Amino acid sequence: MWGHQRREGEFAEDYRTWGPMVERSIAWLVAGGHRRVRYRGIERNQLGLSLRVAGLNRRRLINLDSRPQRGLGPGLAPARYSLVVQAR
Repeated sequence: MWGHQRREGEFAEDYRTWGPMVERSIAWLVAGGHRRVRYRGIERNQLGLSLRVAGLNRRRLINLDSRPQRGLGPGLAPARYSLVVQAR
């Protein structure tokens, strides 16, 4: 019982820390009518998703480059701010 409560507390703390950025990234990914896959078949949809994520990452890096960064060189973003798709 006590261990279960502790794990829920840790999850809540982690979710407060990382949840907003994860939710925002998913919102960017599905914006503009991209909630459903366009094709039948995994390969074609994987390509479309990879291109969408690459475009979002590029837009994010451009936006980060146009603002002054604390402790980062121009155009360098922390890894936690990029979307990653892993092929299976």
